[in-house]
Amino acid sequence: MKFLAMHVNGFVLFAEPFSIPLDRGLVFIEGVNLDFGDSTDSNGAGKSLILEAFDWGIGGKMVRYGDKRLGAEDVCNAITGTADVAIDFTPDDGPTILRARRHRKRTGSTKLDVLILQNGEWKPLAGIAADVARATGDLTTLLGFDYDTLRFALWLQGTGLTLAQSGYSGQMAALESALRFDMFTMAGDAANEDKKALAIEDSIARGEISRWAQMVHASRHAIESMESLDETEAETELRAEIVDLEKLAAVWPEVQSERAEINKKWIEANAETARVQERYQAATDALLALNVFAPDGIVAAECPTCLQPVSGEVLTGLIEAAQTRQSDIAQTLSIAEGESQETAELAADVQERYSLVERVTRSLPEKRAALAAIQQRRERRLTVIQQEQVTLDDASQKEATATESVNELAHRIARATFWVKGYGGDGLKGEVLAAAAPVLNEAALRYSDLLTDGQIRVEINPIRASRTEDIMTISGAGAPTYKGCSNGERRKIDLMLALSLRACARWRLGQQINIAAWDEVFDPLDESSIRRALMILQQDQDEMDCIFVVTHSPHVKAMLPGAKVLRVTRQGGQSRVEWR
Repeated sequence: MKFLAMHVNGFVLFAEPFSIPLDRGLVFIEGVNLDFGDSTDSNGAGKSLILEAFDWGIGGKMVRYGDKRLGAEDVCNAITGTADVAIDFTPDDGPTILRARRHRKRTGSTKLDVLILQNGEWKPLAGIAADVARATGDLTTLLGFDYDTLRFALWLQGTGLTLAQSGYSGQMAALESALRFDMFTMAGDAANEDKKALAIEDSIARGEISRWAQMVHASRHAIESMESLDETEAETELRAEIVDLEKLAAVWPEVQSERAEINKKWIEANAETARVQERYQAATDALLALNVFAPDGIVAAECPTCLQPVSGEVLTGLIEAAQTRQSDIAQTLSIAEGESQETAELAADVQERYSLVERVTRSLPEKRAALAAIQQRRERRLTVIQQEQVTLDDASQKEATATESVNELAHRIARATFWVKGYGGDGLKGEVLAAAAPVLNEAALRYSDLLTDGQIRVEINPIRASRTEDIMTISGAGAPTYKGCSNGERRKIDLMLALSLRACARWRLGQQINIAAWDEVFDPLDESSIRRALMILQQDQDEMDCIFVVTHSPHVKAMLPGAKVLRVTRQGGQSRVEWR
């Protein structure tokens, strides 16, 4: 990564546009604040704002505001009403030149343009990384590192040389920021949010399983209940009974005719018997009369009708004839009575059959109605069974789908849990901290030698065994703790820790950068410490294209005779930038 130039066209105190090439070597930024009436006073002139303009152009933030979301009142110039900063850079030290231009007006929101230089013209850069940068206002995907890590890698600021006294929380926050832990934190938070969302999905899916399982149970119970009401056997028996009854009912007309005929014969037989009985009675009466008229032993008698004498022989012949007639009629009467009895018995049989067929004929509608009722119940039962079967199949499928979803969610929750832990202190953070510890301590040892000839040693242990342990251990100084050291020793420890943190951030970037800034780093140091710090500055100068130095110390400027000077002059509430 190589930064080439910064172009400012309106930013806070800067109304006049200016550009700063980022290959000028050592650049001393001096300030003059004429608004305060003292040309020697540089406070408030806008020296650090040059570095803040770079911060805002790259990361959309300013060190003085921390992580605050910046509004128009924070970045826009009062005269131009705009904030417009463009940074030119090459992503891989190759021929490709990109420009990140962040700009906004008093109204609206901040916009980020990502451009590429082609044939002397700036054109929008295509690609996913550029699209993400434009959409989010974050250049991380394009640069390969985030703003916080870059800030720690580029800038040393005197206002930030208090890390040693900030305690464990402050030191870890700075270290995690320099090590780009926000990436792990965001990933861990995203994994945790994903885990929470998955847990909600899992709860819903389990509720669905319960609901569908209850529906499956209810449908199965309904089907079993309907099947338990099956009347197939009764229907079969009733059908057979109806068939038999219909066969009997089919002879109903024949039985009716037969009954009528036999009744007629019975009546005729009874009438014939009655006539024969009358004849027999007449013959009996005649014989009786003859017996009275001619009792036994009488030889002759007078006819009671004609009063003529009748001989005994004639009387005997008349009596014999009457007896013969009575006997003949008695035989006829016996035959007639036999036929009448036979007809009566036959009529009784026919009547019994008639009654049976009549009952059958009358019961058929009831039997058929009962069969129809069974069939209707069967149809209703089958309809219910079919409906419940559809519900059962649907609920079973949905229960299976929900179960598969729960199983899948279990795997996803396990993965999310893995990444929550993986991105946490016991995972990647712990691994990075463990890997960063040698880098931090190697840098601390190197800067200890340069600043104190090794008399003050600082050991940094970012992985504590207990909460009572400190990250930083001091040895060789006047006291074993930071608070127990002298002011001079503290300033050296502060600078050693800041430089070590910068070295760690540069290690974390994973690529070489070409600029740096020392902002009021020298001001709290004594002359001896300044000379030693300048040795470290010289190392930066040997390795980088451009190094900005901001200081109030005249000794530092005198010690940098070859430095180019960038003057910031404030007058009338506005600052202008010029090379001297």
